[in-house]
Amino acid sequence: MVNRKLIISGFFSVIFLIISIFALVHEKKSVNSPVLAETNNDEIILFYGTTCPHCKNVEEYMAENKTEEFIKLVQKEVFDNKVNSQLLINKARACGINTDSIGVPLLWVKGQCYSGDEQIINYFKVEQEKLGK
Repeated sequence: MVNRKLIISGFFSVIFLIISIFALVHEKKSVNSPVLAETNNDEIILFYGTTCPHCKNVEEYMAENKTEEFIKLVQKEVFDNKVNSQLLINKARACGINTDSIGVPLLWVKGQCYSGDEQIINYFKVEQEKLGK
């Protein structure tokens, strides 16, 4: 009887341990997964933060000039979203930006980064001029 209880207790302990290890490995993969943190390289991404004043400048410029009518982009908030934050780091590194110097707003355009409201707004102006809008 004692042996049977010990075997059953050991069995459930091993099952619990296996499930715990699987859950920890799966959680770590989902947060750091390159699959989640990668995008189409042709995609234009504007990284921003909800409380960032320079991001507000870009947002206001885009609204006033209807930027999204001539530039299709995806906006990703990074202050409250860990996946977006990791994607920002990956894209900034790809542009050669030191991790200590990464900030928002940052615009990723086909492998090139534009950092800060002035650079981003200038990029939009040039693109708008190219299209005659």
